[in-house]
Amino acid sequence: MKAGYKKKIKRKRYPLVVGIPTKNSESTILHVLSNVAEGLERYFEERALIVVADGHSKDTTLELVQMFPLPERSDLIIIKDEPPYGKGAGVKSVLEIGKYVGAHSTTIVDSDLVFINPSWIELLAKPTLYGRAGLVAPFYQRHKYDGMLTNVLIYPFTKSVYGGYRRQPIGGDFSISKPLLEEFLNEEVPHDFGIDIFITTTALVKNYKIGEAILGRKVHSSTRKYVIPKKHIDPMFRQVVVQMFKMLEQYESIWKEGRKPEYREIPAGVEEGKPLPLKIDTEKIKGSYRGRSKNDQKMIRKIAENYGNGLANRLSSLIASERGVNREDWARMVYATACYYKRQKNKSVIDALLSLWYGRYWSHVQKIKGMTYLEAEEEVERCFKAFKKYRQEFLEKYTSV
Repeated sequence: MKAGYKKKIKRKRYPLVVGIPTKNSESTILHVLSNVAEGLERYFEERALIVVADGHSKDTTLELVQMFPLPERSDLIIIKDEPPYGKGAGVKSVLEIGKYVGAHSTTIVDSDLVFINPSWIELLAKPTLYGRAGLVAPFYQRHKYDGMLTNVLIYPFTKSVYGGYRRQPIGGDFSISKPLLEEFLNEEVPHDFGIDIFITTTALVKNYKIGEAILGRKVHSSTRKYVIPKKHIDPMFRQVVVQMFKMLEQYESIWKEGRKPEYREIPAGVEEGKPLPLKIDTEKIKGSYRGRSKNDQKMIRKIAENYGNGLANRLSSLIASERGVNREDWARMVYATACYYKRQKNKSVIDALLSLWYGRYWSHVQKIKGMTYLEAEEEVERCFKAFKKYRQEFLEKYTSV
């Protein structure tokens, strides 16, 4: 954070900071600000600082923020991120300001939320503000097709490796205690989409109490961008998975012992009924899998052969037949890629896994097509159990690399 930003801050101390990383958010920023401000005014007596951390928006986002009427007990500052730009750069700026003003609770909410309730701020911030949790993570009621990376990769991998429970390991709305914030700033904070898995993993390995706030629907404008993909989902996949594997290696001495972090649910939430409809172009997903997996077949086979257990032949058969990827072979391929990446850190290794992810996600969508929301959640848990089944095998292979 540039020293000049400190001059914008009116007080030396704020118990509560709420940060909103933005970039070209003109269609949603006033809606988000209104709900944040109302939540602060309605549920807190403490003075709050709202921080809009902008990634150099080209639209009217900042003009709209400057026009926003503040509630009585809140102040607002606008800061511009420094390079390298990305979601994590905005979050890091907010964390640095949270440290500078001595905040006991620093909360982050996405700027592109189409739906947000003022009570989100209470549910997220109060446990960290009053010392009941180190991290409060969100639980959203999302459409069964939403959470493309989370459901078949990030959630089952994170839960099986580190233990504990967090259904949304890369949810963009969360709250951090003062001690955990300082832990983050002692690490290399990623500047990109890797920020959310960085936050979750750090809290897990440092054994902080993790709460889960039930927030109801998750509706944000960027969902439309990820309903397939190449321009938006591929960079996110690479950034999140690279960070996930980086921390796996960094904290190997901790997770291999099987230590279970503390977990506590925050037993209150927002009831919002059924998730909004979401259409998925399954043929486009299948086409991406078909083309990518054949292009990356040489690297896929190399990774799988290095892992053993007949994985290479099974995956070759799946690719040749253009079938999707089943739960168990997917879990083993993710573990195989983690082992291979530990030895050879390059983009082609991650892209090989990305190719198969398209096949796994296509299979998952086909499986849950006729299911209710709860039945689809049970299928996600079956995916986790496949990862859990092979955890010991993975541990032995990973630690021998």
